[in-house]
Parts: sequence; structure tokens; C-alpha cells
Amino acid sequence: MQVQQAGPGDRSARSLPDPGCGVRLEELLELVSDSVVRIAADGTVLSLNPGAQRLFGVEAEQVVGRHVRSLSRFEDTDAFLEELGTALRAGRSWRGVEVRVTTRAGREVVVETSATALRDAAGGYAGAVVVSRDVTPVRELEQSLRAATRALRERATQAVQATRRDALTGVAARSLLQERLAAALARCDGEGGGGGDGGGGEAGGGGGDASVHVLLADLDGFRAVNDSYGLATGDALLIAFAAHLRAALPPSATAGRLGADEFAVVLPGAGDEQARRIAEQVRGWSPPSPLPARGRRSEDVPVRASVGLVRATDAECRSPFDTGVRAVLLRAEEAVLAAKRSGATAPAAEPAAEPAAQAGWERASSAATSSA
Repeated sequence: MQVQQAGPGDRSARSLPDPGCGVRLEELLELVSDSVVRIAADGTVLSLNPGAQRLFGVEAEQVVGRHVRSLSRFEDTDAFLEELGTALRAGRSWRGVEVRVTTRAGREVVVETSATALRDAAGGYAGAVVVSRDVTPVRELEQSLRAATRALRERATQAVQATRRDALTGVAARSLLQERLAAALARCDGEGGGGGDGGGGEAGGGGGDASVHVLLADLDGFRAVNDSYGLATGDALLIAFAAHLRAALPPSATAGRLGADEFAVVLPGAGDEQARRIAEQVRGWSPPSPLPARGRRSEDVPVRASVGLVRATDAECRSPFDTGVRAVLLRAEEAVLAAKRSGATAPAAEPAAEPAAQAGWERASSAATSSA
């Protein structure tokens, strides 16, 4: 196939449309910064402007008359030419197609290509004029911006996660605990569910992997600790109880703080016996050392944990987010109240603190204040 070449007097092929401007097309292409390469249908390079020479790092005499593969180290040149030729022969547009090539100098560049067809005397496809623009800096900037955006999102996510943790004890905040409970309820079947009792058990059949238990605990006598010994000592108690709570739980469980001295635990997949054992461990907590005798009031009750345990029912597992979560937590609260009424959780009266124990509470109180 022969490409139609323009003679010196053929202004329609080599000049601007204005017959009076006196500027030839080749002269105009000298001023174009983009790469402009004319190729024959068989891939032979017919001409290239200075922009193409700069982009690909070649001289015109090195590639004119040779296959376009001589322009770069582009491994997919043949596939590119076939796709380009197919599109132009079919009359489809070729605009903004990006390819990544390696120049003869070894530089990797991303070029955006557009092309128009060359026609022979009979109007058949004779090749193409391919205009390429180096968009590497733009793509690198976009990549940097995407990376920066990802980093910002990750930091924002971390900040959000941090706000969803209780700042004092490190357990989940209410919102995160409710979210985990809702997710567990969505996966459970509630088979054999039943209400909890004050002693930490519940009626119903054996547990299974699809069951969900919720344990609720609060600290009796906690308000008196704040009143008698100050907030720092109360904070130290909460930190100690949260540590005991986490130590009693399997990895799949989520412990959270619902209020001042109220904690909850979501136990997905725990059987009834395992849930009872965990409840007993939590119930058995006592302060790591006796509270100081100094400041104790006669009406102050010993600090202890009241625990309630319930298992999600079929209805709670099938309920929408708010309904199911509220229902389970309400039953757990009722179980805690039943435990308080039964008095089954009351330990022996706390002995008076030794001087060393009293000093230990002072240090713990100071550390709690610092961590808060």
C-alpha cells in the first residue's frame, strides 16, 4: 500500500487551510511540543517532529524509514499498531489512549496518544498520524495525591477508632460495643435462647457457635470510692477492673464501657458453660489491694462486681439493629439488678489496708490521673 505523498506545490497536504499564510505543515510541527509521528500501515515511520525526537530520545535519521519499534522499547508495539489500525479502518476515534513505554534512553514514560488515519489515493487506510503527549508528571502527581489521600484517610480512621475506645480503660466505647453486638446478632440464630439470672446463668438449651451471650457488670460501692478517696482512686479501680475483664475473655469477645462503672461484654459463639465460667471469673474480681482505711466511711459498702449474663433470643437475633441491641442490653441490666437484690455477689468485708497497700493505691491513683 502506498502512502500518498505531497509534492512541493500540494498545499492541501502540507500547508494550513489558509492559502495566503505561507506556512507549511512541517514548519508548524517544528513548533509543536507534542510528539507527532506519521506511520505507514505496515508500521514504517514516515516522519516525526522535534517533539517526538525529544520524547523518545532519538534522531529523525535513526528511525525514519524503519519500523516504529525503533522509536522505543515498547514491548506491545505490534499489538498497539493492530488495535490502532483496526479502530481507524472502522472509522472509530482514537483519543486519549494511554500507554507506558520505555524510551531508548531507558526512561519510563506514560504517553497519552491520539491518532487520525492517513488515506491513499483510493481513500483506503494508508497509515496514521499519531500525536503523543508525555503525561508522566501528571500521573506521578496524581499517584502522590492518591497516596497522600490514603494516608489521610488511614489517619482519620485511626482517629475515629481512637475515639471509639474508652480513653481511661482502653476497652470499647459504647458505640463500638453496640456495633459489635449488632454484628454478632446478625450472625446468630438465637436457638434455645432465654433470659439471664442474677447468678450469671440462663435458662435454655446448650450453646452453639451461632449463639451470642452478653455479660453486664457494674461495680457496687464505686460511687462511695469516688466520694471517700477521690476520682483518681476511682479511676484506678476502673482500670484494674477493665484489665481483669480483658484477661477473662476469649479473643473473639468484645469488652466495652457503657457508663461510669458499667461494663458490658459481647461473647459471640460462646457456649452456655463457657459463658458461665467467664461470668464467674468476672464476678470474682476484687480490688488488687484493700482500699486505705483512712477516709473510709462506716456506710461505705465493699467494692465488688455485680454480674448479669443473658443469651440472645431468636427474636433478638432477627430484630433490626436498634431493637435487638436495646432488648439484649435491657435484659442484661435486669439480670444485674437481680444479682444485686440476691446479694449473691457480696464478698467478705474488706480488711483495713496495710501501709504498703495504702501507698500502692496512692501510686495507682496518681497513674490513673496521668493516663486520663
